[in-house]
Amino acid sequence: MTNLARYKKMAGTSAVFLLADFDNASPVERDGLEWGLEELHFSALVEHVFADDMLPADLFSQDLAAEKFWQQLKAIFQALIEQAKAQGKLKPSMASVLALEGLEEYDPPAHGDIRQVEALNAAFIYNVRIKGWIQIPTTV
Repeated sequence: MTNLARYKKMAGTSAVFLLADFDNASPVERDGLEWGLEELHFSALVEHVFADDMLPADLFSQDLAAEKFWQQLKAIFQALIEQAKAQGKLKPSMASVLALEGLEEYDPPAHGDIRQVEALNAAFIYNVRIKGWIQIPTTV
């Protein structure tokens, strides 16, 4: 398992995960816990959205060079965004990450929904397996 893509939980939320090295100002939990893509069930999300196994076999390899890892991962995220557009899962932007959590009340998210969060200039994808939002390293 690679340590290249690590996430921290957004403070004040139950399940909004930001990239651990996200450089915009953002309050993350201070407990030091980090999650990897495997722990966030990323492969299951990709397989569900594409109905096949799109992940490169070596993506989670310890030996994969950082540059190749990020190239592959960004290509996957871009493909997820294109698929979301085609399936009508690219949802309207939200003002803040706290607004993402309020969606359960009036617009429940579905597996693979993608929303841009304007306050962070970042996009997030919903994963029903963790009932949470995972930042993707691109904007939509």
